[in-house]
Amino acid sequence: GSAVPLMAGWTADEFKLFEPSWADGPPSAEELEQLFDEIGPEGSRLRETYIKARAARGDSIVPGDVWSSALTDWTFRVPSDRLLEANAAAGRPTYGYVFTWESPGYGGALGACHSLDVFFVSGTHSLVPDFAGSGPAADALAASMMDAWVAFARSGDPSTPALDWPRF
Repeated sequence: GSAVPLMAGWTADEFKLFEPSWADGPPSAEELEQLFDEIGPEGSRLRETYIKARAARGDSIVPGDVWSSALTDWTFRVPSDRLLEANAAAGRPTYGYVFTWESPGYGGALGACHSLDVFFVSGTHSLVPDFAGSGPAADALAASMMDAWVAFARSGDPSTPALDWPRF
């Protein structure tokens, strides 16, 4: 098999970008329970697991945030993890990431939402300061990410002198 290196990841709050488009607004507590129950017999236990995990981290346990967290995992994190695991198991150079920088958009309600990382990797964060943020910390993050992605493109390893990026 090919030894082509792979880097994949997700933003911590991927699905929050799509919340403003929820036609009927975020789910209520009762609707959240129904949504998880539709998953199957383990839905109730899974809902409680998400609620407990979010509470333990100090994250919001508002029903919409819990559902958004679950959708982020099911749509982005789990498939990315499976891809990374399969690639690493095949002995290929594999690097993963979770992007946690939070958008100031919508009063901070977007968190580290879908596509936010792209603005930092491409160095275009300053073009959308209301979405990506601005200032010295944002500029430093963009510089670090661009350096890592360039290093990865050049050598297959995103590590830089300032950042030791371990294999997945």
